[in-house]
Amino acid sequence: MLNHDLTLKNNELFLVGRSADRLGIREAGIYLRDTRFVTDIRLTLNGQPVEVLDLRRTGDSEAVIHATN
Repeated sequence: MLNHDLTLKNNELFLVGRSADRLGIREAGIYLRDTRFVTDIRLTLNGQPVEVLDLRRTGDSEAVIHATN
């Protein structure tokens, strides 16, 4: 899920995602202050990866993601 362009912030917690076709894929992850705690998130349904159809930020700390199997 972090392979799409997305940045969310809530106080000192950040989620940073980057498309694979853009430079900076190494910065993707979930950060608290200056420490990255998660580098990859994979969402599956019955063992199969889901495909993101639409990703839209609705605020600084919120996003709506439409996906399909």
